[in-house]
Amino acid sequence: MNQKTHSAKNIITAIDLGSSHCLTLIATRDLNSSELIIVGMGNVPSKGIRRSTIINLEEAIETIENSVAMAEKICGLNISSAYLNISGQHVSSINSKGAVVVRDSNNVTESDIDRAIEAARAFNLPADREVLNLTPRFYTVDDQEGIKDPTSMVGIKLETDIHLITCSSSALLNLEKALRDIDLVKDNFVFSGYAASEVVLDEAEKDAGVICIDIGSDTTNFCAYVDGAITYSGVVPVGARYITQDINAYVKIGIDNAEKIKIALSGEDNEVTPQRPDESREDYRRRLKQADILNLQAYDPHIKPSTISKNTLIRSVIMPREKEIFSLIYEELRKQKLIGKLGAGAVIVGGGAKTVGLMEIVSRTLGMQARIGIPKGIQGVIRHIDDPIYATAIGLLHYGLKEQLPQSTQTDKNSSKQPVFDNFFSKISKSFKKFMP
Repeated sequence: MNQKTHSAKNIITAIDLGSSHCLTLIATRDLNSSELIIVGMGNVPSKGIRRSTIINLEEAIETIENSVAMAEKICGLNISSAYLNISGQHVSSINSKGAVVVRDSNNVTESDIDRAIEAARAFNLPADREVLNLTPRFYTVDDQEGIKDPTSMVGIKLETDIHLITCSSSALLNLEKALRDIDLVKDNFVFSGYAASEVVLDEAEKDAGVICIDIGSDTTNFCAYVDGAITYSGVVPVGARYITQDINAYVKIGIDNAEKIKIALSGEDNEVTPQRPDESREDYRRRLKQADILNLQAYDPHIKPSTISKNTLIRSVIMPREKEIFSLIYEELRKQKLIGKLGAGAVIVGGGAKTVGLMEIVSRTLGMQARIGIPKGIQGVIRHIDDPIYATAIGLLHYGLKEQLPQSTQTDKNSSKQPVFDNFFSKISKSFKKFMP
């Protein structure tokens, strides 16, 4: 592809930097439809990242550089800036309110909205904290509550309720330095769970109450929505890597082989067909026993014993760790008094989303229905991109698209093809840049 075919304004790059892998997606914007088309992808193992935080800057820089170079090579484009995800236990959230008197003949203007948002975020953060993402949840004009867009409404008092996601200042500075060292400018940083939720949830789910859970390698991110607005965001310190470590501790087959076993079990249909009419009970039992055997020597020829029960591995090793992850999330939801308010259930994304037994554990531990989240509204040359593992990266691309498009273009698009992104990005495009440091 010729590098001169696209201007920088028509290229959007997302870098999903995780503890196990770094994924770069390069997308171009169709000038007629403004839809994104993925043209390049680079996915490399991560180094220098632990618990979603940089622990070795040089290795992290090399990781990002290799991922970007791979994506650039595929599409023949050179990128100059990127959207990057933020995760880790240092991420937290808070809701805040602010109120102002409407200035212009009691007609709410964009300036009034800006002042109300500024009033809502006028509180002191600790010196080591930064506002990562800011989202207006809803507005109140006089006594009328739950307003999504108060522009031009008549009233005397305008109040806004905003959701702020904050993070460690040093984490942001290290990521900015990593980008600068490979000659990239940051377009913006976005919380991983926040980005993912906006490409896997629909408005009906948000209205009914829903939680998006992004299971990464070392940590699990989540964003909960109630009455159509983001309400609580957070991170728990356990991810899918812990399941792999548990398998290895139980079988003693090595981390790499333990990961292969986890993937193999998760990719299998573990349901055995019922007893056939022409099958004796003894033959049926024999078939059940045979289906339950996992041949460990297929992974390590020297290991003894050579086989293990799949059911034992799933029920005694994998599912207890899954239960821990969702028990931690349940406790966070309980503290925020959100139990019972998430009628649409849980939507699971990330590298651990397809792990065997997960849906059963989610339903049992959180007491709600669950489904796997598939990213929406994307196309391109990359095969199998409609996978929960890509939700954060694709969410970053759509964040960038809505932030960079002119407001008039957003309105035209929102009226037709992409209602999924209306509520979040139309507000972000107007207010985010004004209030971010």
